[in-house]
Amino acid sequence: KTGQITARPHLLKASYAFLAGTQMERAFGVNMDEALLEAATAELMHEREGEIISQMYRQAGSSTTWNMVGPQDYPPSLHYASFVTTIKQAASQIFQLTKRAYGNFVIVGKAGFDVLNSLITNTLNAGVFKPTGGTMPAGPHVAGVLDGNIKVIFNPFMNENEFLVGYKGDRIWESGFVVGDYLPIFSTSLLTLDDFATQRGYASVYGQRMINNRMYVKGVIA
Repeated sequence: KTGQITARPHLLKASYAFLAGTQMERAFGVNMDEALLEAATAELMHEREGEIISQMYRQAGSSTTWNMVGPQDYPPSLHYASFVTTIKQAASQIFQLTKRAYGNFVIVGKAGFDVLNSLITNTLNAGVFKPTGGTMPAGPHVAGVLDGNIKVIFNPFMNENEFLVGYKGDRIWESGFVVGDYLPIFSTSLLTLDDFATQRGYASVYGQRMINNRMYVKGVIA
């Protein structure tokens, strides 16, 4: 599929009190402008990733549902393993529709992440989900590997009952969704007003487009 991708700006404004920034630097050695740049860049990336994931979810070509409540008198520790089965079935459905590859990643909200984490403590499901060590970043991030071959991405800004299974290849013709950067993250000059309010603007200009929605299956946890 051919066509143009229109790049649009993603804007962010950050401000702080100049005198408070000066006190922070003298007391703790923290350069407020540098700290703000780091925080604003991270926030822009989180918002951008969330926007891209939301669009992939909305335009996914297939859908599936998993019920968190299992059969009566069936322990949740055993029923939760069926969530993994649902994810693998969605990965297989991508192959059936594309005849290229199985799904190799899943993006989960809080409910799905909690279910996968519960598998770690159950000896019957040991090794099914292996979490990534270390502290968890604030935004969407790789949280572990499912069944040895499906990357798990936790998105705290996603609807907690949603999940998305997809495929990401290594070659351009295996792309299902394209993000095109026109301009990377850049900022305006630092501006301090006469009331000592200091501000700076940040922006990223990029375009995005779904080109093969059969590579994505959106899911809901009922």
